[in-house]
Amino acid sequence: MQHLPCNRIYQESIYRSLEVEKWIYLSAIFGKTRMLYHLVAVIIAIGSMH
Repeated sequence: MQHLPCNRIYQESIYRSLEVEKWIYLSAIFGKTRMLYHLVAVIIAIGSMH
C-alpha cells in the first residue's frame, strides 16, 4: 500500500522530465534555425551593401 503513491510520483517525475526534454529539444531546434536565419539576413545585408 505504501509504494503505490511512490510509484505514481515516480511516473509523474519521468513524465515531467520528458516534457522538459521535449521543450529543450524544440527550443534548441528553434535556436538553430533562428541563428541560421540571422546568418542569412546578415549575408543578404552585406550583399546588398556592395
